[in-house]
Amino acid sequence: MLKRRQPKPRVPQISPHALQLFNELQTHERGSELWWTLHEQLWRELQAKVWEWPLDRRTGYHLWEVLTAAADALERRQGELVAAK
Repeated sequence: MLKRRQPKPRVPQISPHALQLFNELQTHERGSELWWTLHEQLWRELQAKVWEWPLDRRTGYHLWEVLTAAADALERRQGELVAAK
């Protein structure tokens, strides 16, 4: 009996540049020319698959969640560093 191949879950590597692009993407109106430019740069930075894109809360939801969590963690870490000084 043949078994169907199951894809391994891929955990994206979130670089500081990807976080910067993600945060900037959220500050612009969706669909504007600048938004699409940032969107494409983020896609290339994440090396996302075609079926994981376009990044939004519906299609690339797992990438969106990872990026949101990473951005929140970075913000908390920066707050801790400021408070420690």
